[in-house]
Amino acid sequence: MGECANQILLDHFRKNSSVIYTETDDVGNITFCNNYLCNLTGKELAGENFSKLLVDFEQQFSFEYLKTFNNESLLLNIETKTGIPATYKFNFYKSELGYVIIGESNSQDTELLRKNLLDINSDLNNLSRELQKKNLELKKLNEEKSNFIGIVAHDLRNPISVIIGYSDFLIYLLSKSLSAEQIQMLEIVKETSENMIVLLEDLLDLKSLESGKLNLNKTSTNLCEMVEKNVQLNNTLAGKKDIKINFNCSNIIPDIEIDKLKIAQVLNNLISNAIKFSQPGTLVNVKICSQEGNTIISVADAGPGISKEEQKLLFQAFSKISVKTTAGEKSTGLGLSIVKNIVLGHGGKIWVESEPGKGSTFYFSIPFN
Repeated sequence: MGECANQILLDHFRKNSSVIYTETDDVGNITFCNNYLCNLTGKELAGENFSKLLVDFEQQFSFEYLKTFNNESLLLNIETKTGIPATYKFNFYKSELGYVIIGESNSQDTELLRKNLLDINSDLNNLSRELQKKNLELKKLNEEKSNFIGIVAHDLRNPISVIIGYSDFLIYLLSKSLSAEQIQMLEIVKETSENMIVLLEDLLDLKSLESGKLNLNKTSTNLCEMVEKNVQLNNTLAGKKDIKINFNCSNIIPDIEIDKLKIAQVLNNLISNAIKFSQPGTLVNVKICSQEGNTIISVADAGPGISKEEQKLLFQAFSKISVKTTAGEKSTGLGLSIVKNIVLGHGGKIWVESEPGKGSTFYFSIPFN
């Protein structure tokens, strides 16, 4: 082969070959590299040290090491512009000015990597199918659980209502002939039964919401008037603990399309919770305002507050937190879960702001449209 042909071949190899070709000085600073290496790394490399291109997992490579190197091949990983290292088989040749470095794609490792990727993909597909199967099983079990809860709650509601009716009747009829202790026993029976009815109603609500059967009967409503009436109804409960409910409708709120009964359920839950967790003689603040196309209602108490960790549990069904009511009031652990589903059903959001020792403020928003 003539000298001209050799030069053409060398120029092609240095500039356009699909192998790595680079020249460095004695300490590894790049003086020339071919297009393939620049495209592989996605940057201009003149002046950069070759060792900085390597993802050297074992930290064994150095140009000092090359001084005692016998021209054996080295498998090294190049950092590519995709962020995924590529493995090449490198040969280092000493030249007058430094080193000539040639890197060829390591076909054996590439094939092994391809095989591993295929195996991983196959495993992921198998896991995906297994996960889909388990999800279907869980969905079926959840539906069976909801149906069971619904049947039990429905069947228990009538006999417990009978217990409430008879205990109330006995208290009224025999109040003069029974001792104070006996009357107290009947009142405990009645109160416990009433708590059971609340739990059963919550369970039935939860079953309906979990099955996606949230039927909303929306009507145009003056929210300020509605909330004010709800506050007045809860004043009786608050008065038993010497708690005052302060209501403030801060600006003109347009009428809004809501299900009055469902939103009243939300308000009753939030306000009754505020009363349950507040100390006697304190204040509960209920406020309405409009902001960025939403009506926002807040209920703030002067209770013990809730930690960040436990706030995550508040809107989950059956969740219990360490904060206790101030007068031993009962809670089913379902109310806030039901409230959340009602608010979401109206296209709104619900959240809480609280710190231990600084009370809690519950917010929910409903969009105007």
